[in-house]
Amino acid sequence: SNMNNNKYEFQKEDFIILRNLYLYNNSIYNLVIHIKTFYLFVIKQFDESTMKREKQFCEYSHSSFTRFYGFQRQNDKITGLIYEYMCNGSLSLFLDNNKTDEIYSMMTIIRLCEGIEYLHSNGLIHRDLKPSNILVDHNYFTYISDFETIRSTELSDGPFTNDIGSLLYSSPEQDYSKELKCSTDIYSFGL
Repeated sequence: SNMNNNKYEFQKEDFIILRNLYLYNNSIYNLVIHIKTFYLFVIKQFDESTMKREKQFCEYSHSSFTRFYGFQRQNDKITGLIYEYMCNGSLSLFLDNNKTDEIYSMMTIIRLCEGIEYLHSNGLIHRDLKPSNILVDHNYFTYISDFETIRSTELSDGPFTNDIGSLLYSSPEQDYSKELKCSTDIYSFGL
């Protein structure tokens, strides 16, 4: 099954913050160590109102997505999302610093296609596919990340906005506030 039912509840005290990785869209990404297991994670901390979609998306799991482990809670309120730490950074940085071959390129393309197909088969659109949202782990496998822009193809949670995504990788319909479809992700993937 692609559904990941092995989610955990973490408390702030369960981790030691090692360093800040980056800030993005009012979210703070910290590299942390889990005290009981010594496992490295990334905690994405956020403003409660800005992460509604990503929290809802956490029920989905696929081998091409950055692995989600659970929620960090404080006083019965979700204050962070716990993700696998991708030590080789984004695909854009990885390609700048490493030589790759055709086999690696094809493997990456296939993994991304599988992830996009899974999203679309579940009626979801990522809306911000770009090399900086593709992360690389210690085995050089690539993973789709940054799920705060995900939307259902059904407009149940309000109208689409075009104020997301990178201008370099956004589709024409995103640029002109037209109805978004799965082809939006395919266009970004092609670029």
